[in-house]
Amino acid sequence: KREYRYYYLLCLFDGARQQILFSFGLMVLVKEFGYTVTHMSLLFMGITFLSMITAARFGRWVDRRGERRTLSIVSVYYVIVLAGFALSGNVWLATFFYVIYTLVSPLSFIGGSTYLRKIAVYEDVPSSLAMGVTILHATAVVVPVAAGFILNFVGYQIPFFIACGIALIAV
Repeated sequence: KREYRYYYLLCLFDGARQQILFSFGLMVLVKEFGYTVTHMSLLFMGITFLSMITAARFGRWVDRRGERRTLSIVSVYYVIVLAGFALSGNVWLATFFYVIYTLVSPLSFIGGSTYLRKIAVYEDVPSSLAMGVTILHATAVVVPVAAGFILNFVGYQIPFFIACGIALIAV
């Protein structure tokens, strides 16, 4: 429905930004910084452990601060983290930015979903959430192809700066 267009735009921006880091962030860690399978496994185990600790706190954060404020703050974090990832020449710094992004990224979905639940008619919530997920999946197909093309011909930093721009628009 037209009145949920801001939720759909948030999904579009969220999906595009997510796909750039999740599609190419690990590739950059492997190709540019020499990550091995062991490093990747340790990274994923660390992120999983930290996510278990922070998930409930982030949910309470959204409840206390509200969706609009949370989404704005998280988008600013994205700009900092994505720019930091693009500009870092240090494996530890790049890993730090990747971990921070991965920990904070669920806040976008949580904030967007609770925003929709507040503005939507109860009967429209399931179908609108499904449409939001469909938009996320559509960006999962289109964005990696476009960003991969840019990445191969210009350099890995440019797609991350594009993701910064998307995060700024989302603010």
